[in-house]
Amino acid sequence: MSKPHRGRMQAQGNGLEKSVSWSQDEPLTRTQAKGLLQRLKGPTQQVGVRRTRRTIRAG
Repeated sequence: MSKPHRGRMQAQGNGLEKSVSWSQDEPLTRTQAKGLLQRLKGPTQQVGVRRTRRTIRAG
């Protein structure tokens, strides 16, 4: 049976396509979201990472 809270973060562009998924019983926390974001982080994704962090903080 699938977990009620699941999703995927993606980074795309310039030939890059990377994603991380989660599936859990409780909603994703800001701390967990930041951890997933760190897994996507790389030199080509810095601008998108900054935008996503602002979105997570605002949530």
